[in-house]
Amino acid sequence: MDAQQFGAFISKKRKDNNLTQKELAEKLMVTDKAISRWENGHGFPDIETLEPLAKELGVSLIELMHSKEGTETTSTKEANLAIQETIWISLEARRKKERRLYALFGVVGCVVIICLFLLVFCQI
Repeated sequence: MDAQQFGAFISKKRKDNNLTQKELAEKLMVTDKAISRWENGHGFPDIETLEPLAKELGVSLIELMHSKEGTETTSTKEANLAIQETIWISLEARRKKERRLYALFGVVGCVVIICLFLLVFCQI
């Protein structure tokens, strides 16, 4: 995927949908600077942002990835489903990591409370 071509496609589709960079950014919960970077070919959105971006631009994931409209065929529809599944798996992995982190914070918090409790009552 060419960054310049991808950025030009996003810019064109955003303008076709009468959206400003700021409006698109708000819908995707990113900054308008991120939209600007993508449109100028200085980077790509996170994998989790691709599906909402395609939806807001009114294109399929495959069309977004190829940076052109009308590239949807039976095999690309299957690829589109595979990409959606990959995004879902990525989100699930992130949620699992967050749950582990929260559990770790809970354990550390309990240890700190027990230590403080022992310090306070051992000095009395």
